[in-house]
Amino acid sequence: MRKTIIKAAILCYLLVVCCFSCLFAQVKEGLLNKEVYITTENQTLGSYLSEIAAQGIPLSYSSNQLGLTQKIKIKKGRYKISTLLSMLLAREPVRFEDRGNKILLYPVQVKPTRNFKLSGFVYMENSLEALPYATLKAPPHNIAVTANDYGFYSMELKPGTYIIEVSHIGYPPEIDTIHLKSDRVHDFHLKGEIKLAEIKILPRQNSFKNPHAVNLKENPGLPFILGQQDPLKAIQFRAGVSGGMASGSMNVRGGSSDQNLVLLDGAPVYNYNHFTGLLSIFNADIVKHIDFYKGSFPSRYEGRLSSVIDIKTKEGNMQEY
Repeated sequence: MRKTIIKAAILCYLLVVCCFSCLFAQVKEGLLNKEVYITTENQTLGSYLSEIAAQGIPLSYSSNQLGLTQKIKIKKGRYKISTLLSMLLAREPVRFEDRGNKILLYPVQVKPTRNFKLSGFVYMENSLEALPYATLKAPPHNIAVTANDYGFYSMELKPGTYIIEVSHIGYPPEIDTIHLKSDRVHDFHLKGEIKLAEIKILPRQNSFKNPHAVNLKENPGLPFILGQQDPLKAIQFRAGVSGGMASGSMNVRGGSSDQNLVLLDGAPVYNYNHFTGLLSIFNADIVKHIDFYKGSFPSRYEGRLSSVIDIKTKEGNMQEY
């Protein structure tokens, strides 16, 4: 009989312990398992937390650690507290925990990302000759640094993959991909100098050979009085010449007509037109070339101030007509 009583007492004790354990577990997890009803669809985080507290769910949090003015869109309906808080705090650096008589919202310490250092030198190709003041850029990240006098560079970057572009005056830019997981030393070697194509400066024909020559091919296209071609007609169209053959005088650079020296095969001609310029004494068919000087006369010419007109005739063929 005594053993039976002891066994019954033990069973009652175990039963009581189990009941208290179940009740304690229900109390401990009861707040997160409870359900609340959301009546609005587009409110701020602070409004939703206030609506939860109004339905008998005590919340403990610091307003300085939450973005209470942030808009959140949730459909109307009944939600479990754990599910609802997970949705509301998805973008907040906080966690929630059931402390028996209230739900505690506490911040999570986020470790700041450490920057790594990328450094090295910029050299010429196949040598250790440094290139000072080279420019290094990471275009997508808007990061740029300049190497110092010794070609050394250094930049701090977050972990990741970067496309580094290195440029220097006189060298084609070089692009390299850098995978940065820790502090790294990387040297760049710029290849070859930029070579420009050769530029050739060619003189204009008949311009630098004899800048004073008169183009006789222009004569047939010029208007002539009485239809007679005048080899000196093209001279009056040059800069600094006024008057012209038709007026019987030619003034060069402000001088008078008697200040012009006209030579025919080396012999001076004092009157080179007739009838006040209507007729010329020169036959266009026998003129070989004409040199016209408006200034800086060669030393072989003398006796005039304004200009020199040197006319050479063709030699002809002494063997046949």
